[in-house]
Amino acid sequence: MYVNPVFRPLFKSTCRYNVLKGGAGAGKSRAIAQYIVWRLNDRADFKVLAMHKIAEKIKETVFAELNTAIKEAGLSDLFKATTSPYSITHRNGNKVIFMGLDDPDKLKSISGINLIWMEEADMFEEGDFNQADTRLRGKCAYKHQLILSFNPTSELSWLKSTFFDQDYGDTLILESTFRDNEFLDAEYKAALERKGRSDMNFLRVYMNGEWGRVSTEGMFYKNFDSFRNVGDQATYDPDKPIWLSFDFNVQPYCACTIWQLGDEKTLLLVDEIALKSPRNTTKYVCQEFARRYAAHRAGVFVTGDPNGRKEDTRSERGYNDYTIIYNELESFRPSVRQHTKAPNIVPRGTFINDILANNYEGLQLFVNRKCPETIKDLTYQKEAAGGLKDKSKAKNKDGISVEKYGHMSDTLDYLVTMVWAAHYEDHQRG
Repeated sequence: MYVNPVFRPLFKSTCRYNVLKGGAGAGKSRAIAQYIVWRLNDRADFKVLAMHKIAEKIKETVFAELNTAIKEAGLSDLFKATTSPYSITHRNGNKVIFMGLDDPDKLKSISGINLIWMEEADMFEEGDFNQADTRLRGKCAYKHQLILSFNPTSELSWLKSTFFDQDYGDTLILESTFRDNEFLDAEYKAALERKGRSDMNFLRVYMNGEWGRVSTEGMFYKNFDSFRNVGDQATYDPDKPIWLSFDFNVQPYCACTIWQLGDEKTLLLVDEIALKSPRNTTKYVCQEFARRYAAHRAGVFVTGDPNGRKEDTRSERGYNDYTIIYNELESFRPSVRQHTKAPNIVPRGTFINDILANNYEGLQLFVNRKCPETIKDLTYQKEAAGGLKDKSKAKNKDGISVEKYGHMSDTLDYLVTMVWAAHYEDHQRG
């Protein structure tokens, strides 16, 4: 069995997590199939779960790859494959079972697994991965392993933040492109190169195996670039004041962003708080801030949605969101700086996009990597007719209608137009 050199470390791996990131035609799936066939053939009492997010794609992906690897290894006489249900069984009793994961709860019935393969892992959610990880437990003669293979389609993927932006531990990472695949024919290579000449994202993801960038077409923050605007410079400094900006919606969470000025022309988003039910209230958000920043003594400023001044059924008479903030954060001696009304959406969006694209009047804005909800907002918030924000709703898993995006980015809008009010006014005057 000949294995492309780039994938040979998998065959020696003692890591629990084995992450194969690469472009099209790199041979990731074939190498994993070869590895699994090898293990099925040389180990006793070995059981594999091969997964694809979409059950209908099992036949053409993981099932087909494993059968091809068996045939190429000349081991067809030792294996029996069935399609109802999908399974592959070795003469020695070792077995591969297959599963789609349209419903993550299906995994809860699975036990006795030694190895899990999650093909096209970028289609899975992080919760799917966590659930799969819990299935690898119990006494075993061999170390449990979880293999993930995928094309790096999005820079916002949980795979990137989990395995590439930090040291996850006990992990083998193998990166590859079509150039590493010694079996690839010249015609396929030429087809990839033709496509890459006309499509830059295709070139990044499928030819070079680099993280893909999300298209900004039709988006509200059309000039946000996670490569340019997200970085380590947005780090908390205990010697500088903090600015808090609030959005008081409760679904899908109660939102607060935590900011500091790097200098008078640089805003840094250092942290975010996104509390879901049952802790999705202003009071709990303040308590979470106080927990995280208990030692902060350099001052706190507060801004956010002007509608927070209104009394509503969530508060006692005479109280509103801002009185709750002041009372909960009293030990920080917060200074509240409010807009009299919410800045108009179109001009504030134009102002922020000009900062993101051109550093308008030398202004810069950076976001810390540990603010995933804000990054998703800035990436996926769509633009509606007339340059407004798309506030359409969809039902969540609990059947509640929610605006998926827009809450964290609203806090950004309030903060930027407050701290840089003079620049904002200049921008509106042209």
